[in-house]
Amino acid sequence: MVKSMTGFGKMQRAFENRNITVELKSVNSRYCDINVKLNRKYSFLEEHIKKLIGSIIRRGKIETFINIENVAGNDVKVDINKDIIKDYMNQISILAGEIDVENKVSIEFLLDLPEVIKLSAKEENEEELLSQVKELLIEALDKFDSMRVVEGEKLAADIFARLDLIENNLANIEKQADLVGDLYRDKLKNRIEDIIKGAGEISEERIATEAAFFAEKANITEEIVRLKSHIVQMRDILNGPNSEGRKLDFLLQEMNREANTIGSKANDLSITKYMLDTKSEIEKIREQVQNIE
Repeated sequence: MVKSMTGFGKMQRAFENRNITVELKSVNSRYCDINVKLNRKYSFLEEHIKKLIGSIIRRGKIETFINIENVAGNDVKVDINKDIIKDYMNQISILAGEIDVENKVSIEFLLDLPEVIKLSAKEENEEELLSQVKELLIEALDKFDSMRVVEGEKLAADIFARLDLIENNLANIEKQADLVGDLYRDKLKNRIEDIIKGAGEISEERIATEAAFFAEKANITEEIVRLKSHIVQMRDILNGPNSEGRKLDFLLQEMNREANTIGSKANDLSITKYMLDTKSEIEKIREQVQNIE
């Protein structure tokens, strides 16, 4: 199954104590590069998130955004410093006695004094939060992966069509290759006859020997066989259960190498034209494979 490296998935949900949004998007990359963006106070989630994503995605640059919004007031802890209130009361009582005034202090007045009330972030239930984030992340990954599969099917269809074109070119090249030896033999004979006109006959045996030598030198059977084998392997990978972008990329390098060899050995304009078309299709496939996981 071919999967594209580009994809998008998003999920959000309101839980009893917090609202969570998970968003995934990816672009092409030679490796698996996972970046997680979340509030620093939730950094303990990062490794769990990366591990879960890495178990599903093998290649690509994945940006993951996690937004956690606690229900109003739920994330704040209120502490009252009773000791400092007692100190305030003690000092107020002493002052009231010294200046001979009635000591009438309200609780509201005391709570408004500096350092009496301390607000701090409430300790998170990490296990509960991790469970909620994982739940949404799995659902977002499912959407994300489905999009990559759809895109991958389009890539595979295009590649299959181009492999058909390459095979058609190879069939024409094989037909032409069978004629190259005879064509060269006739061309060689005509050239020699033009050069030695009136100087005598040239032996057919000599011409046949030279033509055979050329045919051997220009033989491209081995390269065609290997190129066909690479095409079969590529089809098997595209039809296989896994998305294997790296293997396809390697096969394309080998296909390009065989195509270059055929082009340099054939010494025939028709074969050169077919091979230039073939190399063009290989390059187009290579561009598509750059998008495959």
